[in-house]
Amino acid sequence: MELLSLLLLCYGAVLVAWVFYLAVMNLSDNRAEISWPVKVLFAWPVVVLGYAADIMLALLASLLALLLGELPHELLFTSKMNRWQEMGGVRRTIAFWFCREMLNKFAPNNHHCRRG
Repeated sequence: MELLSLLLLCYGAVLVAWVFYLAVMNLSDNRAEISWPVKVLFAWPVVVLGYAADIMLALLASLLALLLGELPHELLFTSKMNRWQEMGGVRRTIAFWFCREMLNKFAPNNHHCRRG
């Protein structure tokens, strides 16, 4: 039962971080059209919460990395994925999948990670 709870917690963390990522990418893509009051009252808090979710996801990935014998290096998830792409094995596979399927496709320039 504890494993199921841990898996659901991880899934929830990824889901929350990804929803904020999608919102921030949309705001970034449309920033010229957003009025000043909307930016201050709504967009900026979403960006701040998005960074907090990104840091939370990076910490979760760091816990996974600790299980793989690696000390944490990065504060943001994308930075970790960029570094993992340079490595071999399961980390590289995970990084390419996240970058290709969940990050790059939704970035304004279709290129959020260095590769993938």
